[in-house]
Amino acid sequence: MINLLQHTSEPHTVSFDINKALKTVTTYAWVSAGVFFLCYIYVVGAITFSVVKERGLQQETTSLVSSIGQEELRYLSLQKTLTENYALALGFVPAQKVAFTTPQQAIAWNVGN
Repeated sequence: MINLLQHTSEPHTVSFDINKALKTVTTYAWVSAGVFFLCYIYVVGAITFSVVKERGLQQETTSLVSSIGQEELRYLSLQKTLTENYALALGFVPAQKVAFTTPQQAIAWNVGN
């Protein structure tokens, strides 16, 4: 704690050093302004980098959506030409036996209950 009051040798008198008080208040004001300025710079920088990253992600998303659309069009155009004869010509063979399975109840223990 800063003591701005000084006791004098005279009884019952207290003097107040206004210059010391102003210097202390000014110092605290400048330090506070500096801290607030650094916080402001940090927030503005964080917002700026966030916006730049978001723009990059938007651009990447647009590119991915475009490439997905191109692949869908390619699939739709190839779907018309895919036949059993075409698959046999590429070397595929018909399946000998088709078996389907159904899920069955598994044994499980609920540890948490």
